[in-house]
Amino acid sequence: RKHGIGGRGELHDLGQQFAPQVERGGGWFHGKEGRVELSLYRGDEILRQGRTLPAALYNLLHTLLARQRGGCLFVPIRSMQYLAVADSDEVVFVDGHTKHLIDVAWRNFQPRARHSLEDPVPFDAVIYTEAGHAILQRLQGELAGALAVLEHKVRAPGGAAVLDFSGRRRQRE
Repeated sequence: RKHGIGGRGELHDLGQQFAPQVERGGGWFHGKEGRVELSLYRGDEILRQGRTLPAALYNLLHTLLARQRGGCLFVPIRSMQYLAVADSDEVVFVDGHTKHLIDVAWRNFQPRARHSLEDPVPFDAVIYTEAGHAILQRLQGELAGALAVLEHKVRAPGGAAVLDFSGRRRQRE
């Protein structure tokens, strides 16, 4: 099945539809308004495992995701030559050599199942390729490191400001 990241950045299921970029082999292409779009494909599910994500990693992922205007977060995992693409529903992992094929997806996050913000978050790890088996154990630790690097590069929007209310007091006096 094909998934695309459109102009607004959401990862959405395109079913069996094939667009012109697919005929060129998928991957990166320039879309409307100068935006880069990425078409991703997932094969049949090989394995689904219930796992948990440490709270600190889940919270950091969603904090960085909230700072993105397009609703999608791209995280290069340089140590593995992978790209993690996160949206509000899932995180998919794509090999740098097969840029259009999803190896692993983390789906069905259940943050409400935890009793505290410090408890791990249950989710499903879905493997789509044989390469996904090999990387599954490393992904969590490597993603944590890549997010820490990204956190230093991505600053929170806006900034702090001190408001001067002294004028209001003078008007009342």
